[in-house]
Amino acid sequence: MERQHQSKTKNAIAQRLQRRIASNNRESTIPRNYTHPIEELQGAIGNRAVNRLLANQPVVQAKPMNKRSLTIHRYAHNIKVQQDNKVNL
Repeated sequence: MERQHQSKTKNAIAQRLQRRIASNNRESTIPRNYTHPIEELQGAIGNRAVNRLLANQPVVQAKPMNKRSLTIHRYAHNIKVQQDNKVNL
């Protein structure tokens, strides 16, 4: 009798595990790249606000970079591009 109970318990656990695995393997009804309309609206409003702030700022002339600063800037930019490429793969 106890063996039957253990067997039923094991079967129930196995069935739950199989259902969980099957539900994880199913395609989601919402695509991964889906953006909710509210999030799109927030982004648009935020972009507009930032553009207004930037438009009201005085234009500052950047001083030219020396050779060392330019080299460091290019190196940092190349590292960033490489990291972005790895993330997008």
